[in-house]
Amino acid sequence: MEEARLVGPGTKEICRATINSRHVSAKSNRYVNSHVEVKLDSCGSVSIGHSSLLTNIKSCKEYNIPTVTLKGIGGKSEPLTKAGILKHVLDNKRVVKWLCYVFDAPVGHSKRLLLLGMSAIKLSGIDINHHIDESFEGRSSALRFKQGSKHSVITHGRVECYQYKIDKENITPGDIYRNSENYRVTTLFDGQDNIALMTEIQLKNIVDRLGKETVTGTDGDEFTIKDGIKVSKFSKEAMEIGFDVSESIKAKVHEQFTSYVGEDSVFPTKNGSPKILTKFVNHPYSYELLPEYERGEKKMPCTKAMNWEGKIYSSLVIRNFIRGTPVVEKCSNPRCISRLVIVPKIAPGQSKSDPNHGFRVCVNALVNKFLKPCASTIPLAADEITKLFKCKYFLQLDGMNAYWSIPVCEESKCLTAFHTPDDIY
Repeated sequence: MEEARLVGPGTKEICRATINSRHVSAKSNRYVNSHVEVKLDSCGSVSIGHSSLLTNIKSCKEYNIPTVTLKGIGGKSEPLTKAGILKHVLDNKRVVKWLCYVFDAPVGHSKRLLLLGMSAIKLSGIDINHHIDESFEGRSSALRFKQGSKHSVITHGRVECYQYKIDKENITPGDIYRNSENYRVTTLFDGQDNIALMTEIQLKNIVDRLGKETVTGTDGDEFTIKDGIKVSKFSKEAMEIGFDVSESIKAKVHEQFTSYVGEDSVFPTKNGSPKILTKFVNHPYSYELLPEYERGEKKMPCTKAMNWEGKIYSSLVIRNFIRGTPVVEKCSNPRCISRLVIVPKIAPGQSKSDPNHGFRVCVNALVNKFLKPCASTIPLAADEITKLFKCKYFLQLDGMNAYWSIPVCEESKCLTAFHTPDDIY
């Protein structure tokens, strides 16, 4: 058998191309066209660019995209909170536009970095194989698109966070996106907060640690270790009482717990759905939509179902969440479809870097985008802290099962749908 030729570990060249960038000149403060190099990163999940090469720079919230943090071999960047449009002028004077995160930090020898991520390459039809061949020979050739590619497709992704369109100069991708027919199959996101998602490896470690049979609730963290023994967090044994507390007070605390423990009492013995607020038992609540959605002027946004292939533990956790959550049921006529996300659940006092945390299944609810806001009267922390003056003993209770639930009507239920590996619930 002939021995295979050994392929080397790499080269100093990276995949790149040259674009005819249209941006505002720092010297003349006028629009100019100039040829600049752009990196084509097929492993990149986002597109980024230097602010001097982008136009229409706004906050991520204004573009309805999330704030992100870049992670790599060199460490973690500061959160990227702004985005702008990268414009590429074609020979026929039409313009291709990509939405990129603003990233002004120098990387290696690149003082003004431009990078197009995998989805920007794929969905805008860039001929990546051509540029790999060119870059391998040390050439940065003009950006080339595949034959037959259509740049009029409007796209938007949660992770990719870019949009593009060949069109008139005064129309931004955000305007096109919000007014397109594809609005119904895209997702709006609030860019104020980073979205923390858990990897398959993290979930595998938690499932292996807790055992598959325990991963049936919304936390995956219903047990704790006390004096070397695994005990339920709902039990009396899980209480942490300070050494300075006298035995008489400890006895009173245990007496109160014993008096009100039970499935239908203050201290339940296991996780479960909360009680229904009496006022709404026979009168379900109806969501109030913003006027433009109520009148049908805007369509309800929906997110596409994710690809569950290979996501064994994510699927396991979500299926167990469906089975173990009494208020979840199938939805045959969804009006708005959101996506479930699995986020880390850090216990009080637990370090964020501690790998032995639990998880929580949440709905990244798009319904919040088109409901009338409700005023709430949450007490100010400063006012509450002043009430603790001169107090000697402090009690901390986890109220995750102590809140009340409010049922919603059948029509409103259709606004709270979400994707799962098996169906829409």
